[in-house]
Amino acid sequence: FMLVPEPPRRGTGSAPHGFFEAFGHVGKYIGSLGGVALLVSVMTTIAYSHFFLVAAFARKFGWPAQQFLAVNGTINLVLGPIVVFGFGLFIDWLRKRGVQDAAFRVLVCAFVPMVIFTTLFIYIPNAWLAIAVLSAGGICIGAITSAGILALLDITPPSMGAQIVAFYYMAISVAGLGLGPTTVGILSTRVFGEGALHHAIAAVPVIYGTIPLLLLPLIWRAYHKRQSEMFA
Repeated sequence: FMLVPEPPRRGTGSAPHGFFEAFGHVGKYIGSLGGVALLVSVMTTIAYSHFFLVAAFARKFGWPAQQFLAVNGTINLVLGPIVVFGFGLFIDWLRKRGVQDAAFRVLVCAFVPMVIFTTLFIYIPNAWLAIAVLSAGGICIGAITSAGILALLDITPPSMGAQIVAFYYMAISVAGLGLGPTTVGILSTRVFGEGALHHAIAAVPVIYGTIPLLLLPLIWRAYHKRQSEMFA
């Protein structure tokens, strides 16, 4: 953090807002603020559903836990920091070229392929190709992680930024931890059967990603309307 430059401040003279004012602000701009939180919540739900990947790869491909964890862990350790930091640099680069909604564009552009990759990877018959597609989905997850908070702050008054960010992290954390593993467990036990765990994992992006995909045009309009007000 000592290496992170101080960001430019907007409206620093505004008095801080209370909890209920911030909560009311979220309600007033639920289309834009809630839209960003919804897209990122789907990401965390999918990411946390991958807690079951060790068992899924063992049952579908015969990989022992040690093999999957060594391969997937190494990929995450290498790609994770590069992707998150790299997309942060990419968003800065776009902003310097006048793309004010750069973070939101990255968020939306990563959301669509994330849903596709995290649905299809487990049906690929070759384990290594499945890992490759899973990693592509992981890149999209990293991009959303990097862009989500920036897109949120771009449409948030600085005087209530901390509270809005707190609401945001509460929402995406509760969604991810509450829905991801739980949905896989319920589907595996009561719908597909324990022997078809991969179906339960693939169903999570479909269940939670379909409606946000359909709502993308509305979220897009609401976000840009709010952003135009911020920069008016």
